[in-house]
Amino acid sequence: MKTFLRWTTIQLPMFVLIALFFGQTPAHASVIQLTTTLPPPAGAYFLASPICLTPVCLTNISVFGFHNTSDVFSSGNELVITNAVFGAKVFQNTAGSPGTLLGALTLSGTMDFTYFGRSSPGQLGTFNAQITAFTFTGTFNGHAIGVMQNPNIATTGQTTILPIRDNVYEVSSFFDVFAQLSIDNGPFVPGPERHAELHELPEPGSVSLMVVGLVGLAGLARSTRRRRG
Repeated sequence: MKTFLRWTTIQLPMFVLIALFFGQTPAHASVIQLTTTLPPPAGAYFLASPICLTPVCLTNISVFGFHNTSDVFSSGNELVITNAVFGAKVFQNTAGSPGTLLGALTLSGTMDFTYFGRSSPGQLGTFNAQITAFTFTGTFNGHAIGVMQNPNIATTGQTTILPIRDNVYEVSSFFDVFAQLSIDNGPFVPGPERHAELHELPEPGSVSLMVVGLVGLAGLARSTRRRRG
């Protein structure tokens, strides 16, 4: 535990920018896009509840940045392999609840989706879906972190893609996720079931405005310190 708490040594500017992004409230509970691609490249799955495992709790969990590397239609189903990013805020686990903020976590990895009954790229409708595998790895201040699908429990859900107007589509989706976490290459510890819902990523413009505002506040603080000095 003491070793893990030393992870709080983190460069403030980078932490603030990462935390600013992951701390935003998700946009619409669906994604509007110009293609029928699944999963939506401009979407993110947000987990509503934290995951607390000794010695940490993960909150503001999101998976986004989908970039398909394989998209195959086989036996009447669509099978997708995609690159993605896993993001979360890390807190000390205090009696099963988030305690002291330790920093922001970003992991890269891959996910495998199956959309049952979707037999062509342009097919619209509602499809039962399953995330058959996901693996995310990275480091948090030098400590190895791994997140992967619990192989003993299926992560299932549903995805709907419908037309809004010519060449514009709305995608809504959810999954009941079963993940497990490894710290410092230790054994993977299963976490509780968590509900993940698809949202639009915040507009880049809104992120830029908040960053500009943050920089302005930082400049004001520096000026105040100089005057006091």
